[in-house]
Amino acid sequence: MYGDPVITVDPPGGGHPAPTATYPVPTTVPTHFVFDHATQKSVIALWVFFGVFAGGLVGVAVLASRVERRFRIFHTLSSLALAAVTIAYFALATGLGSTHGRYHGNSFSTSAFGKGGGHHGGEPHRPGGPPAVDYIIRQVFWGSQTVRLFSTPLLVIELALLSGLAPLAALAAITYDVLVESSALITATFPGHWRGRVRGPWAGWFAFTSVWTVALFVTLFIPGVNATRHRPAAVKGQYYLLTVLLFVATIAAGIVFTLGNGLNVISVDAEVISTGVIDVITYLGFTYFLLLVHVHGEDDTWEFPAWFVEHRVGIRLDGAEPEAT
Repeated sequence: MYGDPVITVDPPGGGHPAPTATYPVPTTVPTHFVFDHATQKSVIALWVFFGVFAGGLVGVAVLASRVERRFRIFHTLSSLALAAVTIAYFALATGLGSTHGRYHGNSFSTSAFGKGGGHHGGEPHRPGGPPAVDYIIRQVFWGSQTVRLFSTPLLVIELALLSGLAPLAALAAITYDVLVESSALITATFPGHWRGRVRGPWAGWFAFTSVWTVALFVTLFIPGVNATRHRPAAVKGQYYLLTVLLFVATIAAGIVFTLGNGLNVISVDAEVISTGVIDVITYLGFTYFLLLVHVHGEDDTWEFPAWFVEHRVGIRLDGAEPEAT
């Protein structure tokens, strides 16, 4: 009744052969995230730049106190520009105005390692395995880019007032400058390249920035120079030098922006320090050259009206001004 169990084999007479196939090789490419960020060098540099701009702002106030109130138009505009830049660098030095929002796809051999900045994350490529891909998350200091939306248009206004540029042309130059800075700020939100290729969105917004830059300086160099023909020779020379200074600083800032935020060629430290040096030359150089060299007089194209800078007095019922006490 209880016999041996019957074992059947399918196919009959055969057995299960030992497996000969190997398991599939993983095809997923290893992904590493590398954070490219500023180091203590940038923090120290940002505090130094903040101190320089704050001192420059105090110096402008001292220079303004020696000038008649109605001639303080350049002092006022320069103070507003320096105040904005000073606040921006204070924010950057205290940890605000930056984020890890940019990423670049590279093979490990072309990553940002070894460029002198701060890096952490990622691991070496293992021999015999699939090629690793690094996603380099680069720290973006968008605060210094944002403040230019407010500061550089003020410099353009000063150039327009210095040259006597027509209001319509001055408005066009200011608009072009705002478009330059806003396009550059938007460009900073896109990684410049992806695995060795320039990305379309970054290239498109960079092209927009370049077009507005050309439009800005065409306006300053052609209508602006034509406007200076009616100004004294000294004023004409001041306008030429200040416009060239702004042009060179804009090109230099664009190069640093492209090599840093755009293509991730230079380290974050190098970008922060280079940008700060350019800003110091631009804002302090522009401001102090204009305030120390320009001589105010009755031939100025614009000055504050008396009602704007003088204290107001009351009017008596009979329409006469009250006597001073």
